[in-house]
Amino acid sequence: MAVAGKFKCKNCGEIFNAISGSFGTTEEFRCVDCDKVKHINRKEVEKLSEEGVLKEKCKCGGVLKVGLKPKCPRCNKRNAEEEKPMLIID
Repeated sequence: MAVAGKFKCKNCGEIFNAISGSFGTTEEFRCVDCDKVKHINRKEVEKLSEEGVLKEKCKCGGVLKVGLKPKCPRCNKRNAEEEKPMLIID
């Protein structure tokens, strides 16, 4: 399930817009450095990743991992929670 909407950082209190999670037949991989998201078809995940890490690197050179929360734009921590979901995609 993917959620689009407002998130609140538990560290600094920043409220920001983000999309988080997988939907339909895709799995979300998020860059540990720049926070860009790449969705991969679940049928391809096994051959394209190992232990939740995509074999392919992000354009910035960072590692793409599954299960990461969005990064706060102010403090760069991944300690955000859904504040106000605008759209839930199953």
